[in-house]
Amino acid sequence: MSVVESSLLLRRDASVAFLQRRFEQLIHDVDQVNGDAAWACALAENIATGGKHVRSLLVHVGADRPARVEATPDIAVGAAFDLLHAAFLVLDDVIDADEQRRGSPTIHAAARQRATDLHGPRQRATDLHGPIAGDDAAHYGTSVAILAGTAAMNEASRIIIDAGAPADTTVQLMRIFHTAITDSVVGEFMDIHHSLPGVDASDDLIRMASRLKTSSYSFETPLISGAILAGRDWAVPHLRDLGRTIGSAYQLADDIQSIFAPSSITGKDPAGDLIRGRATPLMALAQHTQQWPDMVTAITSGDLDHARTLLRHSGAVDKAHAEAEGYLDDAAVILNTEGLFSPDARTALTNVGTYIRRSLDVAR
Repeated sequence: MSVVESSLLLRRDASVAFLQRRFEQLIHDVDQVNGDAAWACALAENIATGGKHVRSLLVHVGADRPARVEATPDIAVGAAFDLLHAAFLVLDDVIDADEQRRGSPTIHAAARQRATDLHGPRQRATDLHGPIAGDDAAHYGTSVAILAGTAAMNEASRIIIDAGAPADTTVQLMRIFHTAITDSVVGEFMDIHHSLPGVDASDDLIRMASRLKTSSYSFETPLISGAILAGRDWAVPHLRDLGRTIGSAYQLADDIQSIFAPSSITGKDPAGDLIRGRATPLMALAQHTQQWPDMVTAITSGDLDHARTLLRHSGAVDKAHAEAEGYLDDAAVILNTEGLFSPDARTALTNVGTYIRRSLDVAR
């Protein structure tokens, strides 16, 4: 590993350490007010400081500063993107009703269990019109997760404000940061709407939802933010295209993994997209195959192994694989644009692409 590539990883690690210190202070401050809220903050910390931290790495790659140049604002902004990712994971787990994340209970599941252990499951009180449906512990768990995700998103914005960048740069960063948040929220809405029974969304709309939900905040905006911090505004159009192509490949790989990879790899409930009928680009491809009616029957009956077999035989997985490889090939062309990246930043991004290519092979 070269000195520069090592510095990129060290800066990513510095962003993680920054986030850990931020949580340490936050948990301490919240605990002075309410210990239960501090407990929820600690759960959010586990999510925010775990994982691969690709988003903070991309901020540093986008900046592409020489190894010995000060990068204090970059470190804070990288931490903000990791925290934003954690916020979306917490909220996404509620939306998808997932019970585990990275091998541990999701925040809403953990909070529900805590409420049950401390107070016992019970129905809410009745009103004049009869019993109100719903379990208090489940409602508590969902509420805690929504509050935790919202608080994490708010704190991520505050980190950027306090990062120490010049005022005009901070305003620019906040604008694109919140645009990325809006993109993801709209994409998530489109995703859950397209998954309603009877909604016949076009393939283009499904792909748009997928890109908005993930690519903008996970790839495009971190790269662009790093470039803005380092005064590399000229690179922004290239980085937007690069982030979009890598993000599109990543989402297809994630779709494949969510169905075919074991929970020990994904850290999520197995085959969640199949069980919940999510309108992903992969499933959109499957709907155009002759195996689709049998696939629906298998999913409805709970025979997920057979559904996976049909999905493989339908050719949809191969098409998704080829599409993702095409995106990665396009990304490689942009990546090699003369003067866009240092050799070591280019290597770091190539490694991200390599990871995505390997993820695509889980169904083969």
